[in-house]
Amino acid sequence: MEFAPPIFSIAKLKRKMDISGLTLQIAGENVFAKGRFYMLWRDSNFIVIQAEPWWRHGFVPDDTFPISHYLEEHRALWHLQEVIQTMLDTIVFDGENNWAYLVRLKDNTYRMVYKKRRLIKNCQIWTKVVELDDIELTRFTSGLCWEGIYEGKDVDIFIGWQDDWGTYISAESRGQKLVQSMGVGHYFFDLQAHVSKSDVIVGIMMEAFVGRCVTPADRSAVFEAVADIQRHGIFFLFQICDIYITERGVRFASASSAKYHRDRDALAEEAKFTWNLLANIFNHMDD
Repeated sequence: MEFAPPIFSIAKLKRKMDISGLTLQIAGENVFAKGRFYMLWRDSNFIVIQAEPWWRHGFVPDDTFPISHYLEEHRALWHLQEVIQTMLDTIVFDGENNWAYLVRLKDNTYRMVYKKRRLIKNCQIWTKVVELDDIELTRFTSGLCWEGIYEGKDVDIFIGWQDDWGTYISAESRGQKLVQSMGVGHYFFDLQAHVSKSDVIVGIMMEAFVGRCVTPADRSAVFEAVADIQRHGIFFLFQICDIYITERGVRFASASSAKYHRDRDALAEEAKFTWNLLANIFNHMDD
């Protein structure tokens, strides 16, 4: 099994060698209280393997802790990664079952229990559905973010490979529907389709995120874009990495937090956070 490094180009690899039968680990994550998750890919099919959780007794994760603080948890993740590697010849990549539970037996050996699992929940399908196999995959940037080509155009694909990301994709779909219905969709990269695999919705397909990072010279344009979105009654959150300057002007990478306010006074109160955030971004851009 090969581990796909960040921004792994499958297109380049295909040009160099025959990758049929090659297994790639796209992602691995030890999620507090939920389990250890591993995403594998082979021959255009993927499977997510879920194993029992392992965290130190009494340990509570904190985002402010450095990565080194989680060394034991990472070792627990790596341990089962090695176990999975010994089982590669028996793991089934049939495109039908997208999930497997790694079950430890009494003799400390392991077996896989397969399942066809709904990855995206509470997600209304309001645009077309594209089969994942119809997208030419070109790059894996993470378990969540893939890149590809669909009908001759570059696209970004977001896969709900574990529940937190499935929740994010559902929120993005709702937010995209909202901003488009309110006439401000042009400030966001377009959600072009929901993505399915074997009749199960597994993610969304977005217009490729193409643009440059913001600079101090973009201050007025970004402020005006946010103000226009709020004039339409919409509040949303973002980080500096979500702001792109494109040929079509200012655009935001995510609408997952977007919500509509009928009460404009309530919107103005909540929007104070946004304006403080923007001021902080541009005031400290050269730091």
